[in-house]
Amino acid sequence: MIRISLSEEGKPPRLMTFELPAVSIGRREGNDLRLQTAGISSNHCKISRVGNGFQLEDLGSTNGTYLNRRKVLQAVPLQPGDEIVVARWTLRVLPDEGQQAGARPLAQPIVNAAGGPPGMGMQGPPGM
Repeated sequence: MIRISLSEEGKPPRLMTFELPAVSIGRREGNDLRLQTAGISSNHCKISRVGNGFQLEDLGSTNGTYLNRRKVLQAVPLQPGDEIVVARWTLRVLPDEGQQAGARPLAQPIVNAAGGPPGMGMQGPPGM
């Protein structure tokens, strides 16, 4: 199960629950979570369960997927409290109901294709 807090700019968040191992997000019909607003690609990004944690992957979107204000360039692990931004939408993956809100997931870190450490799949804003 994947629980997501979803809010559109200027509106209160909604809780979405998916009984799936991964949630595809995009504008096109067939995505698990359809966001039909400007700036959302047909197949924008995907949130997947990996072990006891989650990972985020951009699916080649035109306008990008951002994790904690950094552009996602490849699959990256999610931590409690992480903020995902796609266009004017903000998402947070919530811990399982039985997991403490502050507990870190037990998933193994993801390394980039070159064998680098986690976090190497993100790019900060220009000048960082």
